[in-house]
Amino acid sequence: MVIIVVPRAALYCVSTSSSVPAKGLANRVLARKLCTSVPTVLLWRKRFESDGIAGILEDRPRSGRPKRISAEREAAIVEATMKTTPKDSTHWSVRAMAAAQKVSSATVQRIWKKHKLQPHRVESFKFSNDPQFAPEGSRHGGALYEPAG
Repeated sequence: MVIIVVPRAALYCVSTSSSVPAKGLANRVLARKLCTSVPTVLLWRKRFESDGIAGILEDRPRSGRPKRISAEREAAIVEATMKTTPKDSTHWSVRAMAAAQKVSSATVQRIWKKHKLQPHRVESFKFSNDPQFAPEGSRHGGALYEPAG
């Protein structure tokens, strides 16, 4: 919901019936005083007549395609992103998550953006479970870990 700050006097002027000019003001004069157009003033008056003050202050539903993914499905994608990892990787990619959840890559991208998820940015380092993995210092005889001096 977007709230537009309008002076109380302006709301009072707009709130009067469209058949009687607001406090003697014509629509043209009122539009000029409120820095808007005459059609906007007429729209405000019409909305006030039908819906009261809420008709002026609240946005109406906008056009556009309705959501095709449910809130439960979106929550499942978010939970899978945060609590699981793919078989052959350390973190989810958009394409891998889309394939796993059977949705489009664009859908996963939109959901991740909405929830500010960035699975490729891990805050902690994960040590390898590989027994052949050797810390960098041991490869160099521990020279990197001994103080100079």
